[in-house]
Amino acid sequence: MVRTIINVLLVMSLSGTLAFLFWLIAYGLYFLEFKAKWLRNLNMLVIPFFLFPLPLFRYLFCKLFLDTGIMPASLARDIEGVIDKTYMIVNQENTFIFSACQKILLTASTCMAFISLLYIALQCNRYFKLRHAIRNNLILPLSKQEVWQFNKTKKQMQITQDVLFIKSSRVSGPFTFGIFHPVIVIPDDLPKTKKALHMVLGHEFAHIRHKDSFFSLIVCIMLAMHWYNIFYYFFLYFFKMCNELYSDETTLEMLPDVEKFAYCELLIELSRRKNILSDLFTLSFMGNASKQIQRRIDKIMKGKKCKFGMAVAIGSIMLSLGLGSTFAYAGANEMQIESGDTFSYKSEEEFLLETSISANTPYEDYFIDENGIQYPCEDIETRAICIHEYVNGTRRVHTKVGNGCRRDYYHAKRCIICGKIVSYDKYYTESWVTCPHE
Repeated sequence: MVRTIINVLLVMSLSGTLAFLFWLIAYGLYFLEFKAKWLRNLNMLVIPFFLFPLPLFRYLFCKLFLDTGIMPASLARDIEGVIDKTYMIVNQENTFIFSACQKILLTASTCMAFISLLYIALQCNRYFKLRHAIRNNLILPLSKQEVWQFNKTKKQMQITQDVLFIKSSRVSGPFTFGIFHPVIVIPDDLPKTKKALHMVLGHEFAHIRHKDSFFSLIVCIMLAMHWYNIFYYFFLYFFKMCNELYSDETTLEMLPDVEKFAYCELLIELSRRKNILSDLFTLSFMGNASKQIQRRIDKIMKGKKCKFGMAVAIGSIMLSLGLGSTFAYAGANEMQIESGDTFSYKSEEEFLLETSISANTPYEDYFIDENGIQYPCEDIETRAICIHEYVNGTRRVHTKVGNGCRRDYYHAKRCIICGKIVSYDKYYTESWVTCPHE
């Protein structure tokens, strides 16, 4: 069970990384050709691969395509995992002794879980400390002009939820904070013009409109899962930058084109300040890197609108890379079990549920239905008029290996009308040093 979880996490990390790397290539080639909205949306296609255990649904995926006839049974049989490894358990007087590899795996998985829990605890601590400081210690009175501009911009950005507006002398730049009850914080020395306040508030309301705080929470959870993956930190950097680019674009849509220069000047001015509250939970107008500010200005001044077809093509390739690496994972988890002169390979679940398996092999390749009835597997030409009424069962294939042999077990189904057998994934294997079936 532990090894299955580790394997699933590794495959999730691999599929997310492949999808992100292709996005990164497209970003480098077409940065100025894409609207910031599409850059951000394509970047977020990576999230499901990092977040959801899609490899666990591999069997359902294959079954769907087999039932519809899109995927041939031979291809389904060939989709086997490359992640699973073999570990040895020695059975000595009903006592199971784990091999060194299994012990290392259990130790590593325990350390990974501990580090993940520690990271989540530290982030929660930072979140509540910042929340307490903002709501209780940093508040200054707002002027009538600031309140009026806040309400005007909120209405213009079509924000309907309650948003708390705070001014403080202890922050260096404006930022947005909070997931379910957002807070906009501005410094007391923000440029006093209505135009500057309107731009800053528009940018922060754009973050709220895009639900950026919620997605920041999601990527924080993902970081706890994939902290060992160096590529994930690159994804995190570009995720935050895409949020800023999209908020810039949304803000400029409500401003005249001539205000682009003023917006860039304000961005440069605020970027010179030290951003002391930059983390996953604060969405800051000012940014935290000169290169990032330069990219944002380039996008504002030189950016073009991309063609919809290009975005669809890139998104399709990202999904293909992510899903392809996801479903290359096999659900069969094999362990080598030693008892006397007999060796067998069994999944952990099968090993715990079964103590022995019959060595009888009536045919080299045969199907057993749910009632235990055995049928030889033969090459049967499908009848054009057969409507295929299937029953579920198991397919067993006996193969000679030198003086020994092995028997592979597959999930399968058989048509009771024409006898056609469709095989899915291999879920179990047992082997013998000396073949007892001759």
